[in-house]
Amino acid sequence: MQNPRRLNIPTRAVITGLGIFVLLLLVFGFASNFFYFFERVDEDEVGVQFVSGRIKNVVGPGVYSDAGLFVEMRRVSSQAVAFSVSDAELITRDKQRIGLVVTGDIFASKTAPARP
Repeated sequence: MQNPRRLNIPTRAVITGLGIFVLLLLVFGFASNFFYFFERVDEDEVGVQFVSGRIKNVVGPGVYSDAGLFVEMRRVSSQAVAFSVSDAELITRDKQRIGLVVTGDIFASKTAPARP
């Protein structure tokens, strides 16, 4: 007697389904080199568009899409990083003692973290 709760799925159909699934994963992974859609660049970032590994364009905040051969969009942060350097006592050439404080902003570019 057969167990009425056990489904009778042919093994060939399972193997074919898994093969199609793996094939779709490979195609999608390879196809991601040919497009990006709705890639968002935030206000504190700059987008750099690449085609075949070369810079095509530098874009500001917005939403971008592109399709072509080996296209890619990388986001680079453009936030300012504040710094301060101080020396309590500095002696000049003419033997004068002065205090020195230097402050400023550096625009340290770094690649923005990837979004899920």
